[in-house]
Amino acid sequence: MKHFGMLCAACAAVMLCSACGTGNKTDEMMQADMTLTVPEGFDQAYSDCLKIYFEAIEHKDFAAYQSVVYPPYLDVYADFLKENDKTVESAFDEMCTRFDEDGYESWHITELQVPEYTSDEASTDAFFQAFVAGNVFDDAFVEQCKKDAQELQDVKFSLYVLYQGDEEAVPVAENKEILMVKTSDGTYLFG
Repeated sequence: MKHFGMLCAACAAVMLCSACGTGNKTDEMMQADMTLTVPEGFDQAYSDCLKIYFEAIEHKDFAAYQSVVYPPYLDVYADFLKENDKTVESAFDEMCTRFDEDGYESWHITELQVPEYTSDEASTDAFFQAFVAGNVFDDAFVEQCKKDAQELQDVKFSLYVLYQGDEEAVPVAENKEILMVKTSDGTYLFG
């Protein structure tokens, strides 16, 4: 079960999150851009990828989501979901509704904080092993990913959401992790 929890965090980092609050905010604040806070030296390509990923979830934009998820992972994830009578699109739709709260019409991601990241092999291997333990893919796939990767990053993040009508954003994901990969084709994440 420990591995399955890690798998859920890695497959869809935000799927385990929920929150709510009270108060009042204007529509203008609901439409403001997400603030991205990253450490010095954090690669802009990773920042862009994360921003697209979380904006895709907020706006329920499946095409944008697909554009930043590592393509070989997306293929094996689709096969894994098919065995469970789901599709990547239906799993994405479920992920998008994780922030929906009773009594709130809408929500907006206000801030994404990346306090730290590492390319430490032990850290990235833990993510891969969670996927293997969850039967999403096998060790051969892990080795191929490592071979294709120019760089792997275990990225820690916290995510804040403002619910329509609230005064303040609330944390919906704190100290979560997501695996990111840079290849000759681009920068992606496993999510």
